[in-house]
Amino acid sequence: MQQSVELGLIIVAQCPAAIADGVAVCRANGAHEVVVGEPLWAVNSLHESSFDLVVDTVGGRRMYDASRRILATNGQFATCFGDEHGSASPNFKAHMRSLRRAFFKKDKKNIGYEWVGNITVDDHKEALESVKAAAERGDICPRLSSILPFEDAVRAFDPVLRRAEQEPGAVVVRIS
Repeated sequence: MQQSVELGLIIVAQCPAAIADGVAVCRANGAHEVVVGEPLWAVNSLHESSFDLVVDTVGGRRMYDASRRILATNGQFATCFGDEHGSASPNFKAHMRSLRRAFFKKDKKNIGYEWVGNITVDDHKEALESVKAAAERGDICPRLSSILPFEDAVRAFDPVLRRAEQEPGAVVVRIS
């Protein structure tokens, strides 16, 4: 959100109700409006054809369909997870689905579809280096909930343990 605001975008963020200070965090990071609730409900509560861009960090076909409704003609849908919730990297099948969406329209909207997935080790390194540099310059202020030793890395991916901690923010696993 912080970098998007610098580009002049007006941000409407979605925040789960379970995060106590979620609205404040979203606003502090540049959101103009915050919709509190589950992701699909939040998207469905927004006005039809009122957005030029949706950045999906949840994934799933239902999220794409709901986002099409709120996207304006010539809008852009960018997803981090595609239709399958289990993968952050697009495969051949996912690329074919994106191509099909580009050519076969459900309506008169011309919605762009992009899966922004993790492709190569070099891409990861470059992305992490750019985030690190932005944080060091003070351009962005990452919010961390905890830093775990490598031996406890499994806790970072356990949703039951994460909910028990009730700490919003990223979990960092220290590997060295």
